[in-house]
Amino acid sequence: KNPFPIVINTAQEWVDLVNGMFLKLGNNNESDTVTIMADLDFKDLEYNTDVTFKGVLNGNGKTFKNLKASSPLLKSVTTVKDLTIDSSCSFETSELNEFASVATIVTGELKNVKNNASVTVSLGDVKNPYIIAGLAAYAYGNIIDCVNAGDVKFTAKTVNTGAIAGVVAYSQGQVNNTDNA
Repeated sequence: KNPFPIVINTAQEWVDLVNGMFLKLGNNNESDTVTIMADLDFKDLEYNTDVTFKGVLNGNGKTFKNLKASSPLLKSVTTVKDLTIDSSCSFETSELNEFASVATIVTGELKNVKNNASVTVSLGDVKNPYIIAGLAAYAYGNIIDCVNAGDVKFTAKTVNTGAIAGVVAYSQGQVNNTDNA
């Protein structure tokens, strides 16, 4: 049974959603919506997911706080709108060469999303191209009214080729009214 639309009131509810079997099995579609109803404080919660959400994440003007993650919020997402990631958050990996705060891949739209968190990638020998950014590594849709104000850092022993950017490293859509502060 499709549980959408879903409302999220606590950080634990968000963690339970992204770690639950429903999303891991890919049982959702582009019209499914998750709406954040309160600022979410992730203090003392572990966060690492590789889930794809094909729907809309509506941040509803709310803020994620104290999130310490070794993965983006989502591996892949269709649309994210009206969400802020606070400077108390950080995204760090020593394993992923494609990395960002919101999603590795955005297939639809990012609109009015602000990242204040640091994004840090520390790798050894990098044989595959690296794609690292503050909001999304890859965007196949439009990015509108977004800001990355967080530091994006990359270190490696040796590298092949790649891209590092403030907002998006690779985009096939339009990027409008967007800033890397």
